[in-house]
Amino acid sequence: MPVNDELSLAVGFHLLHSSTSDPYYDPLLRLTFSLAVQYSPLDDLVIGFRTFNPVAMVAETNQAVRIAALFNLGVSYRILNDLMATVEVEKNVYYDASLRFGMEYLFADYFAARVGAGTAPAFYSFGVAMRLQHLAVDLAAQVHSLLGISPLIALSYNF
Repeated sequence: MPVNDELSLAVGFHLLHSSTSDPYYDPLLRLTFSLAVQYSPLDDLVIGFRTFNPVAMVAETNQAVRIAALFNLGVSYRILNDLMATVEVEKNVYYDASLRFGMEYLFADYFAARVGAGTAPAFYSFGVAMRLQHLAVDLAAQVHSLLGISPLIALSYNF
């Protein structure tokens, strides 16, 4: 929700669900929230902060499940009309902080190429995106030091 030309605020509600066919584990269904603020003091500079599940809930089932609180602080800077750089710090209350970097290059007005890297644990990512009017298609992959390769395909429509 834009407050003015420089400041935006957001609240999100998230329904978390987890289940397994193993009868030992109870299904998990919890509601949590996120809060975000974005500030753009200059046309090419955006600073953002987000917290997800700031109460760090513990779901008491037959197994105690910790749902981490996450805190993100990020900056993006448009170096050129077609080139943007980003940096972000994410803190999970149960783990060390992670530092993330990214670059996005725009080809024409509808196609983008992206690369990124992060620490704690280490990962590398790359992807492409295509935007046609209200429709967006994103293809990406992340190479994670612990989890291996994770592909992503996203299709979205903006009303």
